[in-house]
Amino acid sequence: MINSEDFIIVWLDENQDKTTDYFDTRQHLRYVIQYVRTFNDADECIDFITSQQTNNIFFLVSETLGKIVIPHVHELSQIALIYILGKLDGELFRHYSKVAGVFIDNNRLVSKLVVDIARYTHTTISISFLDKNAIKSIRDLSKEHASFMWFQLLIEMLLKMDQMDIAKNEMIHECLSQYEDDQVEQKKIEDFQNNYNETKAIWWYTRDCFLYRLLNKALRTENIDIIFKFRFFIKELFHQLNEASNLYTEELIECDIETFSLYRGQNITFNELQKLKQCINGLISFNTFLSTTNDRDVAVVYAGDGSGTPEIESVLFEMIINININKIKPFANIQNLSYFQDENEILFFIGSTFRIESVEKLTGTNIWHVKMILCSDEDEQLNEVFDYLKKQIHETTDIFTLGSFLIQMGEFNKAETYYIRLLKETPSSNSLLCATIYNQLGLLHQRKCDYLLALEQYQQALEIFSQYPTIDNEILSKIYDNIATVYDDLDVKETINDDLSLGITYSNIAVTYDQLGDYENAMTNHEKSLEILSRLPTYHPSLAATYGNLGSTFRNIDDNKKALEMCKRKLDIELKTLPPNHPSLASTYNNMGIIYKESEDYILTLKMYQSALDICSVALISDHVNMALTYNNMANVYNETGDYNLAIDCYLKALEIELKHFSVDHIQLAVTYGNIALAYDGQ
Repeated sequence: MINSEDFIIVWLDENQDKTTDYFDTRQHLRYVIQYVRTFNDADECIDFITSQQTNNIFFLVSETLGKIVIPHVHELSQIALIYILGKLDGELFRHYSKVAGVFIDNNRLVSKLVVDIARYTHTTISISFLDKNAIKSIRDLSKEHASFMWFQLLIEMLLKMDQMDIAKNEMIHECLSQYEDDQVEQKKIEDFQNNYNETKAIWWYTRDCFLYRLLNKALRTENIDIIFKFRFFIKELFHQLNEASNLYTEELIECDIETFSLYRGQNITFNELQKLKQCINGLISFNTFLSTTNDRDVAVVYAGDGSGTPEIESVLFEMIINININKIKPFANIQNLSYFQDENEILFFIGSTFRIESVEKLTGTNIWHVKMILCSDEDEQLNEVFDYLKKQIHETTDIFTLGSFLIQMGEFNKAETYYIRLLKETPSSNSLLCATIYNQLGLLHQRKCDYLLALEQYQQALEIFSQYPTIDNEILSKIYDNIATVYDDLDVKETINDDLSLGITYSNIAVTYDQLGDYENAMTNHEKSLEILSRLPTYHPSLAATYGNLGSTFRNIDDNKKALEMCKRKLDIELKTLPPNHPSLASTYNNMGIIYKESEDYILTLKMYQSALDICSVALISDHVNMALTYNNMANVYNETGDYNLAIDCYLKALEIELKHFSVDHIQLAVTYGNIALAYDGQ
């Protein structure tokens, strides 16, 4: 069964199949949480719990097995709360703070679960931070904050996508798949399919059903695939909330209200609280729909009293709103549009951003008071970044644009899935769109270092475009340019048509001269490239590539100081615009390691190589040939410093990978075998 929700109920009981009310209880539990796993073997149960990565587990255990198992699982981060089934005195477990109680009556157990899960549901909200030091300028953005920008961009793109009928059907199909074993939710999905209309978007979102659960989990976990499948409903919610927001603002103006406070009480983790404290005057973004109230007392109740739950802090968020701020995401009082019309709820759209003013404890309580001010989507400190990113989203933004976005994130497999889907949905008569998709597929295969497949895709694009005499020469030139870079990667020199993005082409010409040893002409073309590309925003990826190419030329003419400067400029751009484990970062760290090695700064050399290795181990398959390159580089350093045991260990790891990729007579194997022999000889 697929777990479609945020939580799991795990039930460990040696007598499950022997009790008459077992199946009734399990069915009642599934009304609370759809995903219920049962075990009668303690070891299997513990193995399952430890294998979970993102889910909060509500653990039900019999009194007999509880005595044995609880000491082993209590401190696991996967465990939210523990419920003991039996007649034992709760005092036996009073030292375990996650134990929510001992239950004889199953109805009491289910009632308690409903309350606890509601509280945890209110807690599971995704938050992104940008501290004040990180946003003094674009150049100060760190890799930790790149996801803040990407998420904002993703939502903006989804709102501009078309194909609404296809999108709706795709969402419904996904929901049916996720709840294929749940008859109750299946009926709700059927109701949605038959009776939904655009005036009911908020009503359906606020209903406790498949939509709320699936969408919020996808947003919280940043599951791009599921978020994309919900683009229809996200867009519908945006439009209805935007209309309600306009009416809400008019009502406030009529009442002469310009500035007011809204509140949200919730639990957050201890680590999130520490980030809030460190982020005074910085930004916070809520990456889900944000439910608030204008009743402070109600919010305090939701915050709890700050006791009784380990590693969880009670927080009262106060949002200070000025209705005169331009370009903010919509928010409105949805009481008359909600499924629960007795609740006075003000709902903010996904990605609403606030500046943190203060984080202080409320006097005489265990509740933290976080005061925040609503920010514009174009806060001046982020304006340059967002302006450029938003310019990449055209009015016809669709699945094609999302694929480009995923490539930039290093999500190559997901990008390939999207492009292949678009090819299937594109009519054969629209061959120009197909050609563009083939070009993008070539780009992503090139990024994956699958050069032959990249060439195949580029050639398919070229064959289609060449059939159109009126096609823009710039498009053809771009494909020629892409093919040229693949040949460069394959160490094959070819002549290219240089009619296109002149700056990028000059950079590629410079690379070719560099490889031929003609460094004077290489430098001339690098300078032409930079003269053109310097007009782009300072964080443009083409600038990063050009800095990297220029760094290689400086290294070849033994100017390591300037080579290192170029690598650092390239790294600076990549850290701001790429996810933390993007393969391009590994390549840059590797190149910096080579420069430090030539300068005999072995400490920094090893630091760079280790950074490259850490990224490769996450971003690439475990036996990717780039891993072998890094292991060889590290081994060479250890050889020179006399650490022969470490050198041999790295060489052997490199050899293990190389044997999977190279033929037995490949020269690289001979080099590695020779290095291993030298290392053994040095011992």
